[in-house]
Amino acid sequence: MIESAAETHKKDLVVWGVSLDQPDRDKKWLLEHQRSLPTLSDVDYVASDVYQVHGIPAVVLIGVDGKVRNYWQGEVSESDLETAIRQATPR
Repeated sequence: MIESAAETHKKDLVVWGVSLDQPDRDKKWLLEHQRSLPTLSDVDYVASDVYQVHGIPAVVLIGVDGKVRNYWQGEVSESDLETAIRQATPR
């Protein structure tokens, strides 16, 4: 769903996955599951601490100004994500 949203909104949105695993493990998982989402490895929890992510899955929608627009701990519905993206992106 995240990759689909990234493709749908590619003119207005940059999407990154953030993983707490080692980079080699991330690459292997992405290949095995045929995923192409750019993924950052946050093994030292820098990004997680900055955005107060204390568990996974989590989705953080950040505006162009760097401010958090929406935050979901756990799963987010596709409709909620789409609504939040439309509200946060320029028209």
